[in-house]
Amino acid sequence: MMKPNLPLRALALALLAAGILAPAIASAQMPGGPGSSMMSSAFLKLFGTHTNFSCKAEIHVFDAIQKETDVVPLNFTLSASKLRMDIDFTQVKANDFPPAMMPALKQLGMDQSIIIMRPDQKMVITIYPHAHAYCEKPMSKDEVAASEKTFSITKEKAGRETFEGHPCDKVTVTLTDDKGVKHVATVWNASDLKEFPVQIRMTEGDSTLLMKFRDVKLGTPDPARFEPPSGLAKYKTDEALMEAATKGMLPK
Repeated sequence: MMKPNLPLRALALALLAAGILAPAIASAQMPGGPGSSMMSSAFLKLFGTHTNFSCKAEIHVFDAIQKETDVVPLNFTLSASKLRMDIDFTQVKANDFPPAMMPALKQLGMDQSIIIMRPDQKMVITIYPHAHAYCEKPMSKDEVAASEKTFSITKEKAGRETFEGHPCDKVTVTLTDDKGVKHVATVWNASDLKEFPVQIRMTEGDSTLLMKFRDVKLGTPDPARFEPPSGLAKYKTDEALMEAATKGMLPK
């Protein structure tokens, strides 16, 4: 499946992306401080009462001078605390993910990835459908802490705006952790989608994240979407999966 001269950086980037959503997201901090995962309870609080839904998401990352550096489209599914993200790397635009890497990723079968985070099992599942393989590993201490951290929340209306045809209440949300550290986000809650946040903007340090959510489907997703499909080769670590790929031992 893989030729020896394929750049290992392509594989490393794929595994990195699967672990932290995408290289673009690694450059920005989610609420909770440096290294916080997308599963932080702070991030999920921004969805208000919506704990079961699926949608298409588009994440834009801007630097200190508000120059867009990365764009990450993905499918986003949430069921209580269980989170699934489907990423097609052919659609990702990131400084650390050049288009020249795509032929290698496709040959490896790693041009698409599914990340499933199961805090109820303290487990992260990373699936590569085209490689017929997945990795199931325990959540790190930081990921567990991020998923369990508690925040108080205050909201202040900042006006009314329309986002892609949705009439929205624009709300400033302040999240405060148990140490008194505050994080602020601007949220556009769509009144025609039961106040679902169709757009979220956050700034931490020198980075700004703008997240857009489309094709929102409210309701409990199929539980099977948070389990690895049958018939795939299972690896205990990213390193084991990488070794199998470099030796051409992934399933055809």
